[in-house]
Amino acid sequence: MMTIKTLSATFDIPLLPYQLPKWRGALAEHAGWDDERFHNHQGAKERVHYRYPSVCYRVQEGKAALWAFEEGVTAIQDMLLRSDGSLMMDSRTHRLRIDEFDIKDYPLSMSDIPQPYFLKNWLALNEDNFRTWDKLPSLTARTAMLEQILASNIIAFAKAIKWQLPQRLEVSLLQIRSTHTVPHKGVPMVAFDVSFSANITLPEGLGLGKAVSHGFGVVAPLVVKEDKKKRQRVKTKIRTVLA
Repeated sequence: MMTIKTLSATFDIPLLPYQLPKWRGALAEHAGWDDERFHNHQGAKERVHYRYPSVCYRVQEGKAALWAFEEGVTAIQDMLLRSDGSLMMDSRTHRLRIDEFDIKDYPLSMSDIPQPYFLKNWLALNEDNFRTWDKLPSLTARTAMLEQILASNIIAFAKAIKWQLPQRLEVSLLQIRSTHTVPHKGVPMVAFDVSFSANITLPEGLGLGKAVSHGFGVVAPLVVKEDKKKRQRVKTKIRTVLA
């Protein structure tokens, strides 16, 4: 078992999904371009670091938000302590007021029972492997390819935190809920909303796949909706007992 520190924060700054790059750039500028934890570039936007981003930029219920783990948590805490409380974004000054803030120590472990998850706006495919996926002859083959990619995404996260998985990772795609096109850096890309299970515990808010720092591929626990008729039977039984 391994434990990582995670942080989720929502700020009282209105934000729409298409404004995420501006939010990312504004906060990186605010923190200082020398702090590469906020932008994953070497120096001021020159060469890109090919590493797992520890700070992810999100939109949460129409507001600017952040999710971070390990050194990203420290980066955000340090930034907030240094901040004068004002943020310049899109030629406007915003107050960097915190709406919600939560830090957790999250235990990671392999599980004997597969854990169900929901993955939203997952950018699983680049231009090359999209062509490969699109030419596959069956849904079964496409699903198998996506399962392999998803397993690779999870392993990439494990490597980023230097966690050597003690056993084989097993990933099963339960449902492809939707497939849609989203813009990323001016390029249309295919995004998936999927439910899956894996024999590993993953923190809520973790990003998987491509462009996770820009709000794509967010993991959440899969909540199974209880059958309405079953709930009604339970309520009727309670009323009968109390009568």
